[in-house]
Amino acid sequence: MARRSKPSDADQSRASASLEDVSTASSVAVCDPPKAHTAAPHNLEQQIRFELESQHSFSSLAVRRIPDGVCLQAILHFDDSLPDITLLARNIAGVERVINQLVAVKRS
Repeated sequence: MARRSKPSDADQSRASASLEDVSTASSVAVCDPPKAHTAAPHNLEQQIRFELESQHSFSSLAVRRIPDGVCLQAILHFDDSLPDITLLARNIAGVERVINQLVAVKRS
């Protein structure tokens, strides 16, 4: 078994000098956390589902998270004018992008 020798004073001073060089030349970047991803999983999807279903009638509403937003899939039932569901979803914090795959059906 090989024995390790104790580092010399010159080795220790080189090691500390290199650490000092790294620490003075290094920088740390602080990034803002993603808007919606800081919450528990699926909170954003649940919030959007609640907001949309409280204002409009859907069949089988699916809200899926995508980068910077959500994808909406469902059948939307409406009376007189077609509501802007994309705008409603974008008004929720953390949603910048909405893929609208809704099928709109006017009630008779």
